[in-house]
Order: sequence, then C-alpha cells, then structure tokens
Amino acid sequence: MPVGGQTIYRGEMHTYFNAFVRHDIPIAKWARNAPDGPFRLSIEEGDHETRLKLKSVVIVLERASKP
Repeated sequence: MPVGGQTIYRGEMHTYFNAFVRHDIPIAKWARNAPDGPFRLSIEEGDHETRLKLKSVVIVLERASKP
C-alpha cells in the first residue's frame, strides 16, 4: 500500500421509493506515514464485535504489505 491510507467501509442496503440503495459507512482507516513505516489502524466503530474483527485482520494486512 502506498503512503497514506485506505478507509474500510461497512455496506448497508436500504430501500428508497422501491429501489435498493447501498450506503457505505466508514468504520476504520488503515494508514502509514512512510513507505517503510509501521501501519496504524484507527477504528471509528464503537461496536465491540466489529472492533474485535478489525483487530484480528491487522496481522494479515501487515504480512500482505511486505515485499
């Protein structure tokens, strides 16, 4: 991943006037400040289960980012 970050979203489907519309709600941001710097996960979601799931993928994302 380049320097900067990516936002992690949760998608929800809603019905408006008989049409399905998807709303993307930001729940976390995965970022780093330098190309070789450590990653930082900032969780915006307050739900304990969602926080636990996001923390469990940190190790996978860190390994995937190494060359």
